[in-house]
Amino acid sequence: VKAPNKKRHEEQIDEIHVLLALKEENKRKVLEALRVDRDLLTNIRNQKEEIHVNKNAVFEKLDFVNKEAQKMIEKVQKVRGGIVYQTELEIDQQIRKLEYQINKNNFKVAEERRIVSEINRLKRSKNSLREYNTLKAELDELRNRQRLLREEREVSYRETKDLRRREDFLRTNIRDQSKELDNVKREIDQLWADKRGLVARFREQDTRFRSYLKHKRDEQHRKIMQEKENAAAEERKELEELKAMREPHQEEKALIKLLINYCENLLGGSSLNSTPSEHSHTLSLDSNLLFPPSCSDRRRSSGFSSYSATSDCSSMYATPLGEL
Repeated sequence: VKAPNKKRHEEQIDEIHVLLALKEENKRKVLEALRVDRDLLTNIRNQKEEIHVNKNAVFEKLDFVNKEAQKMIEKVQKVRGGIVYQTELEIDQQIRKLEYQINKNNFKVAEERRIVSEINRLKRSKNSLREYNTLKAELDELRNRQRLLREEREVSYRETKDLRRREDFLRTNIRDQSKELDNVKREIDQLWADKRGLVARFREQDTRFRSYLKHKRDEQHRKIMQEKENAAAEERKELEELKAMREPHQEEKALIKLLINYCENLLGGSSLNSTPSEHSHTLSLDSNLLFPPSCSDRRRSSGFSSYSATSDCSSMYATPLGEL
């Protein structure tokens, strides 16, 4: 089991963080563009609503003016039927001609009455002409109002068409930006999922590696303990074998020999002239000490004496018999 590469893991996490920062910045720009376009779209809708209200008012005014103009046309046509001449000057000229004929010629009474009646009719036609001109001026004013209202209606149509075109363009932009925003969100979610996956895999590898190390340490500890137990068992076995091979009272004999050597060393100066056989096992009653055998008679060191290569004996110890 290999240890997880923490450096590579951190590099991958840093790369994801860089990509997340770029995606978040792109998301912020798209959201800002969406906000601007939606504000523009709301403004356009408000303008369309205002134009719609104004257009309805224009339609109502135009409908009213059309009805008034139609009535005025009927009045003008009715008054126009009683008009012979189009101007007062023509009427005055005709009146003067008729008056000149009456004054110049001698007509019969019936003919003269007819001419007088014509003169009166022409004079009355002057009032009809004035009324006609007044009605015609009013009709012209109504027609001018119709023209202005129709132009205003056409302007409303053009503005509505332009606003609808801008609205369609903004809706297309908003739809594209919404798709882009959805893609960016999906990419951000995927990056977060990748990060969670990397962290989970790293933790899983780290946990598995730590478990492996713990298992390895435990196994090594078990081996050490087993080796210690085996060594202890081997040592116990050797001790048991040594005990089985040992002579009876060997430890007590070794201790007695050690004490004898110690006592001989204490009395070594007084027994130099005697031979080893003479004082090897002699007991001194006066000193109450046990003399150890000579160096030549010593079988082995007990391990408790201090041996010197320059001395005649292997032990430098002696123990009083009273202390045994």
